[in-house]
Amino acid sequence: MRKNSVKNTRINGEVLKELSNIIRSEIKDPRINPMTSVVAVEVAPDLKTCKAYISVLGDMSKLIDEVTEHDNKMHVEVEDETE
Repeated sequence: MRKNSVKNTRINGEVLKELSNIIRSEIKDPRINPMTSVVAVEVAPDLKTCKAYISVLGDMSKLIDEVTEHDNKMHVEVEDETE
């Protein structure tokens, strides 16, 4: 599968929507700024890894700590939603 294939583009969009939904409504951590958004997602052609580009209004170093604390939960939820 080429990096910019239609299938990969569609998968990137679905993962972006799911990550946004998880951050917005399913993680009940008051430390996560409500002005946090997923701006882009790049899923590897083999579908094993993903880079998510996240924008936040506020302290970025706190966001990195918060997201890494919840990364396992997000992984499982995205996997469940996309199956």
